[in-house]
Amino acid sequence: MTNVLIWVAGGFFLLTSLVITAFLTTPVCFLAGPGTDYPRVQDAIRVAQPGCTVILLAGEYRENIVITKPIRLISRSHVTFAFFTQGSSGGVPFAIFSAPPRPITIVAADPQRPAIEIRAEGVELRGLVIRGGSHGILVSQTRRTYLIDNRISNSSQAGIALINAHESTLQNNEISQADTGILLENSHKNHLVSNQVTSNARGLVLKGSRENEIRTNRTLANQSEGIFLEYSDQNELVGNQSERNALGLVILSSNANTLRANRIDRNPRSLRVWGDVPGQFVHDIERSNTIDGRAVYYLVGEKDITIGSRDQPAFVALVNSERITVEGVTLSNGAEGIVVVNTQNSKLQNNVLLNTIRGIYVWNSREIEISGNRIERTEASGITVMGSQGIRVLRNLILASGSHGVLLQNSSGNELNGNQLEGNRESGARLEASRKVTLLQNQIRNNWVGVFLEQGGANVIKENWIRESQFGIFVHQSSDNQFANNRLENNRHDTNTSEQPPPPSPKPAPSTQPSSGGS
Repeated sequence: MTNVLIWVAGGFFLLTSLVITAFLTTPVCFLAGPGTDYPRVQDAIRVAQPGCTVILLAGEYRENIVITKPIRLISRSHVTFAFFTQGSSGGVPFAIFSAPPRPITIVAADPQRPAIEIRAEGVELRGLVIRGGSHGILVSQTRRTYLIDNRISNSSQAGIALINAHESTLQNNEISQADTGILLENSHKNHLVSNQVTSNARGLVLKGSRENEIRTNRTLANQSEGIFLEYSDQNELVGNQSERNALGLVILSSNANTLRANRIDRNPRSLRVWGDVPGQFVHDIERSNTIDGRAVYYLVGEKDITIGSRDQPAFVALVNSERITVEGVTLSNGAEGIVVVNTQNSKLQNNVLLNTIRGIYVWNSREIEISGNRIERTEASGITVMGSQGIRVLRNLILASGSHGVLLQNSSGNELNGNQLEGNRESGARLEASRKVTLLQNQIRNNWVGVFLEQGGANVIKENWIRESQFGIFVHQSSDNQFANNRLENNRHDTNTSEQPPPPSPKPAPSTQPSSGGS
């Protein structure tokens, strides 16, 4: 119980035994809802002056509401005391609300349109229950919208969508059973704080949006990504929790985002960072971010560091770095693997990578030694080397990858020596538009193709044991290669002839990850 002083008609009154849920200081224009002059919300909006606050009384409103002026729609349950400036339907100058009422529920009359559409600056919606519609709330071509304490469900597209909408605040909303919980598209400098995004097809999605604050939100049990950023730059994600989604947190083709103290827990696929160019891997991702309680090691511009088993990393990325050693770590069941971008003179050795999205991915790097690693059951290739030189792949065991054991694309002067490549869906080793690669003394068994050379050339294939594949060695549009002393056994075709087309790849396994660059 709280004592409250209320001003009315020039004097003060002391009210006791009043339960306060909120204190409304903005003048109220009128009540809307059952028993008032405005039983429909749209009617109340039509007569409200810009800057008015309309209190909605308890009930169910079957409407599609469009707001084109700066007003506030506030649930009766969020108001304890109201001072009316334009009178109310009862004609009293003020009203006192005590016991919390039943919910105010807005149900989209036309399911193909938004339940509420906002096209004006400075609109506030607070304390509403919204069901159905193409969107629960659609905010477009405006700024400074305030969506607070609303519960939104069953939208066919987005529960809340901001399209070309800026400087808005979304706080303490609960969104469920939508195609996308919260969508920001081409929307900048917004604040998303403490929202609950649960059981949607996708959770919280940013596309082409920048400089947004994403803080202390929870995304739970969404069918695809909990949090997803694409072509979205300079956003700040702090203290969010992404739990039991198909993918925890995904950043694609984006620049310079900041991640601090985010928790990614119990997602089958946890954290993914990807780019169209190497610069899109440059983010500020602190070790305070965790995956199932283990730290994320996302190194950018660092030197002379060793990451070992004692560090227990859940994710490892080396970007614009040099002289880094990653040794004896285990990454399994949900991590991206080890990502190396624009890095040099580093070693990845004796690590175990099980059931990851990728095993090891090396892009635009040089002088990297990858040795003694065990890589099994990756969704994509066990090791991918793209646009890199001086990469030595030595004595690795790569089993049952979703595509290739080792894939080299547009790379030259690299070496594969003494590796065991077995049971990979497409090939043991694929050299694509690559030159001057040496394959020496590898054991390559039970892949669709043992060694596949496509384009490029001047490669050396020597002393490899290739067996039990559809094709042992397949060459397509690749010239000046040298083959010496390879042992080919029990393949359906040991080698191809020039008349044969490339062998058909087996049907790829279903994947839960978004589309991206190389395998």
